[in-house]
Amino acid sequence: MNRRTFAATTAALSLAAWVVAVGQEPSSTLLKLPASLGHDIGAPFLEMPQPQALLVGFKISLGTEKNQPVVRSLQPIYRAGWKRFLGAVQGEVKEPTRTVEARAGYAVGGLYGMGIVVVNGFEVEFMKVQGGALDIHHGYKSGWVGGKNRVGGVVKLAATSKPVVGVFGRSDTMVRALGLIEAGSIFQPGPVDARMTSAAAWPGAVRLLPLIDPARDAVLGRWRMRDGALVCADNVQAARLLIPYEPPEEYDFRIVFKRTEGEQTVGQLFSQDEKPALWAMGHWGNSCFGFEMVKGRSANNNPLTVWTPHCLANNRVYASVLQVRKNGVRAFLDGRLMNEWETDFSDASRQKLWKLPNERALGLVSDRAITVFHSVDVLEITGKGKLLKPAPKSILKTAAY
Repeated sequence: MNRRTFAATTAALSLAAWVVAVGQEPSSTLLKLPASLGHDIGAPFLEMPQPQALLVGFKISLGTEKNQPVVRSLQPIYRAGWKRFLGAVQGEVKEPTRTVEARAGYAVGGLYGMGIVVVNGFEVEFMKVQGGALDIHHGYKSGWVGGKNRVGGVVKLAATSKPVVGVFGRSDTMVRALGLIEAGSIFQPGPVDARMTSAAAWPGAVRLLPLIDPARDAVLGRWRMRDGALVCADNVQAARLLIPYEPPEEYDFRIVFKRTEGEQTVGQLFSQDEKPALWAMGHWGNSCFGFEMVKGRSANNNPLTVWTPHCLANNRVYASVLQVRKNGVRAFLDGRLMNEWETDFSDASRQKLWKLPNERALGLVSDRAITVFHSVDVLEITGKGKLLKPAPKSILKTAAY
């Protein structure tokens, strides 16, 4: 590929300049990204630096942590046309540094890495730039950089024909997590649907909050009723509660909630045709929205994952609606479509971490967070749901919207 062809190719990748800052509204910073490597430790980062820029390599430094080799720092390298420039440094640089960079006419197409609580090492796959895409049949690999973890296997990142235009992950004194952003990853939420936020649009809904007895229905964590609302008052992992109600074949499942402490998941446990699943908000350290399990992959590690550095703000009231149908499920937050899963639910499952005593029933999740649930409702669309227990006498009325 000559100089003119390569410059024209990168110019054809029309992607607006965008560097995301932590704390922005999620509706302006949504990305649908593939798998990531690492863990939800450290400060999140997400970088898409310039229009028409392709990721072509990394400048890295290595170190050790608990006698294991780790990636101490990472700095992306980009090309826009024939201009080469560096991205932001993640982690703390420890000399000497090493540069892994594509030769002319090639760019980063994928990455194969190892790491659980930190990125131990990886190998970069470079692919030939062809038009507005990458040629997966013409490429080469960098060779392994860093170390390998004895636990867990190699995680594949990207490695499709889509150009890689940025990086995301987490870092502190080292690189804790790493992912690649492919062109076309920006997810545009739909316009606000007033029916999702208005109580008047739910006149025939089943009010589930009065059916809940925290002492009886809590699976994990300390749950209680307070001022007509349900509160998860325990900052423990996988705190969850079973709602004594089995939904019908098709339904809308709505919660109004406020997370007051923590930076982890608030979720809705739902099912369709006896297949259980989870809608997770503020998952993986408040950095993504997602369904799980999707073909055996968790909410932060499947093609439906929607990433943003700041999912939920504490002490703000949100309304989340799941529209569960025979051919899939749609998720709305404050009336905006945030995700959609087209499925017959044969690929749906739920991690043991989120299991309920009755997997057909609905449930609530407050993972390592203190959350107030102001209302919990179901609108039955096709069929009739099943009440599992009578309402406790101690609850006299539903919470106000």
